[in-house]
Amino acid sequence: MRKINQRRFSVLLLALLAGSVFATGNVPGARGGNLNNPGKIKPPDDPRNVMRCENREITIKKCDDERDYALKMGLLTQGEFDALLWWNLFPAISRENVILGYCPCSCLDPKVPVYVRNIQTGKSQWLPIKDLKEQFHDYTVWTLDGVTELSSLKLAHRQMRYMTNGPELKPLIQINTSDGSEIGVTEGHALLKASGEMTPAKELLVGDSLVNAQGQAVKIRSLLPYTIEENVMNLLTDTDTNTGHLILAGNLIVGDLAWENSLKSETHALIIRQ
Repeated sequence: MRKINQRRFSVLLLALLAGSVFATGNVPGARGGNLNNPGKIKPPDDPRNVMRCENREITIKKCDDERDYALKMGLLTQGEFDALLWWNLFPAISRENVILGYCPCSCLDPKVPVYVRNIQTGKSQWLPIKDLKEQFHDYTVWTLDGVTELSSLKLAHRQMRYMTNGPELKPLIQINTSDGSEIGVTEGHALLKASGEMTPAKELLVGDSLVNAQGQAVKIRSLLPYTIEENVMNLLTDTDTNTGHLILAGNLIVGDLAWENSLKSETHALIIRQ
């Protein structure tokens, strides 16, 4: 793996965030997040390329702890805290208790295909997430829809709020299943098990059953660690429903960025019934 110049990376991150604009409007967000009073929380100018702040896996607990700490220390207002939940970001805080930027968590191998719909033609296709970045405004993403069951999945196509892009020094996990599906994810990325629960990749075992894009239970044949030099990527769908943050990637049903942040309390809970 190549070494990352962390000082240069931090400067790049702050430069990207410096050009952003205020979010406005009274819009409900997932799990209590909203944009009622976002204060200094600013979404990026370019939603295709939100940079990850750190070059390692950021755990759900750290994301949660950093937001809570910033609110407790008065570094965020309640409105700004809620806006971070809405955007599924956590604050990067210096030792002097200064917020340096706002960072997303957990990602996919850039070669992983995502099931999308072309806005102009209405055609659906599998598109590598790295290509989706370059065509951000041309596609919506297929997700699960509302109250759905594994026996008869309902889908809806949704716009994306933004995409993330950044280095990952820890090994990714390549998951291969009995139907030939394959996906590479970071350790904290959540996938839907056939039991109807969302589970982080690092907690999965060979023999566990996941759910493929056709709603079928498929057994995990192998879990293999590997490294890449390319940046890992992810996306956040524009919805306030839990199932709307479940996307189709690598022919499996997996979580988007919300499942690493605002929906973390739903991990291991029953999300979808048989």
